[in-house]
Amino acid sequence: MVRLAASCCLIAFVTLALVAGGVGAKAMDGYAWRHRPLVVFAPSDSHPSRLAQRAWVDAALPGVRARDMVVIVVVGDTVDTVVGPAVPAPAADLRDRFAVAPETCAVRLVGTDTGVKLRASEPVSMARLFAVIDGMPMRRREMRAQTG
Repeated sequence: MVRLAASCCLIAFVTLALVAGGVGAKAMDGYAWRHRPLVVFAPSDSHPSRLAQRAWVDAALPGVRARDMVVIVVVGDTVDTVVGPAVPAPAADLRDRFAVAPETCAVRLVGTDTGVKLRASEPVSMARLFAVIDGMPMRRREMRAQTG
């Protein structure tokens, strides 16, 4: 009887974890196999990390677009897609999906498979982001197709 109760508790816990994780995971499903989201988290619009990352993105827009990137900025409860198509997702879901607290600065690069490819707690140079993306097998195929 104790084993049955323990098993039921374990099943309930796993189910709750999957449901909670599923909401945030679905936030990226709309980009799957088409886009590479760059999700920027900041505690305020005026935070230096958010401003730096946005300036770097703006300066590299042709490269961002060539790599099918979508740039999403999460500040407080606001989610703003600044480059690419928007897929509605509440800020809380994105924070849960990427394990980022509201007062934290963070950058997450997501691949077309919706897996996190780069995690950082400070702005990431576009050269570094592009190097990570250009090293991905799918991107390599894209580049070969463009030149071939």
